[in-house]
Amino acid sequence: MARALNEGNLALPVKNQMLRRGVVMFGITLLAGLVLAHTSLAPSWRLVLFVPFLASAYAIHLGLYGTCGFMALGGRRATEDGTDVVASREDRCKFERIGLRVMASSTAAAVLATAVFAFGTT
Repeated sequence: MARALNEGNLALPVKNQMLRRGVVMFGITLLAGLVLAHTSLAPSWRLVLFVPFLASAYAIHLGLYGTCGFMALGGRRATEDGTDVVASREDRCKFERIGLRVMASSTAAAVLATAVFAFGTT
């Protein structure tokens, strides 16, 4: 079995790629938010920013924590050679705990960012 290169369930190249992708997506979403904030659309239309904010926040958190919550719940890890099953029950529980933290913090960040654009700007 191939081992992941870090303490999470994502190999280092996957972790780095997700971090880069999340930062780019976050920048694009910020630009879209600024465009929506300066248009005559109702502020409630800015709530559509939640989905891209969630995707970018999740990708950034994947890169920072190195753990994918969805893979952790499935008992898998991403290695340089593809996906692999997490054999150790202890590792699986650790990955699930970190993965749920990643999901929760990503959702909280997306809600906060969306609220700032939807209700905090005029």
